[in-house]
Amino acid sequence: FNIGTGSGISINNLAEIIEKYFQNKGIKIVSASNKDSKSSLILNSDKFMKEANWKPKISIHEGIKTLINSLEFE
Repeated sequence: FNIGTGSGISINNLAEIIEKYFQNKGIKIVSASNKDSKSSLILNSDKFMKEANWKPKISIHEGIKTLINSLEFE
């Protein structure tokens, strides 16, 4: 199954969101890709949502923030 929000997000935008929440951890995301790249990810979760009677409850921003805050850093 694909599991996602069903909304598109560019790779660069995703990297920017991740970097935002890593700021206080001293980690910077570096990309060799073109900043003007139009590449994006869109997962269609319809099949899973129908079979599991499930819908996402949090945004991609909140999910990434929660994941990063749950990681342990020295």
